[in-house]
Amino acid sequence: MRLRAETLEAVVREWYERLEGPTTRLSGQVNRRLTEYALDEATELEGGALAGEPASAALADAFSNRFSLFDDAGIVTAADLAAEFDGSSLDERIGSATVDAYRQYKALERQCVDDWTCSRGELVRAVTTADQSLAALSPEVDVVIISGYHEFRPVERALLERITNAFETIAILPLHQSGTGGVDAITTDALDAYEQLGFERERIDGSATSLTDVTNAMYRPDPEAVHCPDRVRWRELPTPEREIRFVARELRTELADGCDPDEIAVVIPGMDAYAGYVEDAFDTFEIPYTITAASQLDRTLTGSVVHDLLALAEPDPRAENLTSLLASPLTDLLPTEHAADVTAKTRRRDTVSLNSILDAVDEETKVVVEKLLERLEPLRTGDVKTAVEALRGLLDDELALGDSIDEYASGADRTPLNWT
Repeated sequence: MRLRAETLEAVVREWYERLEGPTTRLSGQVNRRLTEYALDEATELEGGALAGEPASAALADAFSNRFSLFDDAGIVTAADLAAEFDGSSLDERIGSATVDAYRQYKALERQCVDDWTCSRGELVRAVTTADQSLAALSPEVDVVIISGYHEFRPVERALLERITNAFETIAILPLHQSGTGGVDAITTDALDAYEQLGFERERIDGSATSLTDVTNAMYRPDPEAVHCPDRVRWRELPTPEREIRFVARELRTELADGCDPDEIAVVIPGMDAYAGYVEDAFDTFEIPYTITAASQLDRTLTGSVVHDLLALAEPDPRAENLTSLLASPLTDLLPTEHAADVTAKTRRRDTVSLNSILDAVDEETKVVVEKLLERLEPLRTGDVKTAVEALRGLLDDELALGDSIDEYASGADRTPLNWT
């Protein structure tokens, strides 16, 4: 008895080579490069304003992934894809552009890819439709154990059926919430596939491990319902790309119905993950838009003041944090000429420590800065409550930050603080 651990793709390739001879798998890099050229050629043939413009990286990635999905679904020609799109709710212009790009892609694939190079879908389909039994291809195998699948693409589902018909098969599907919901919702598709193939379900209650404890602790099974106003629509899909394209389709419908673009706002948490898709999707759907990214807290005037104060509360404060605080239009710790003197001395001295700068400034400036550092000391030495109270007191009472913000917004002149 011998246990052999392999990926499904490795086993499929082995079976394919026993059926058809040596082969290599079409790499992701080659697939993406073919997609780039296909998009460029399709755009050039269209002869529009973008003719000759190279496809963006995000667009090439999106189409490369889609072409792989088409292949896994058994859509091997542009005609097959056009038939799938026929009668669907997909915008006709987008469907036609996709079919044209796929036609160029398949033509480039025939021209540039060696005959012995196969895509993943081609390998699986050849094994699935082979006349020879899989048991005859691997007579040494008695039992197949499948694990790690939560959903099956069409070609994988067909291959799984061939495997179960040829071998005694066991499928392992870990559950973290006893299959009652929560994170186990992802297992629904796999459970349905296994049951349709005649698997008998046996629940194995293993002893709890530290991993299951952590998993259960991270999941909140019954979160409180959050009220969503009628004018707000929340969209959440498996990938950022799908979310953006879904929203873009909704916006196009709204605009077609006469909605004013200025009346619509799309709020995207974590813009970095979506940045590459917004431009491509909105341009594709011809949706007018402007992007306003929220600033990080320490890049706002108020946040910069708080950041500098926290940095000055460190055991060995840096001179640059003091000069940044003095330069803020929301603070007047020192008269303008004294603040300029501190900044000039900081630039001339080959040091980052604030203590060495204090030895070089005039006595009045030194007293003001030392009193500021003294009031910041609880942030370093006190408990959290004491530190928060000290910071709030400094912001509200000594710096009067709220009044400073109002005065700055109104353009009023301010006078330096009088520290007592």
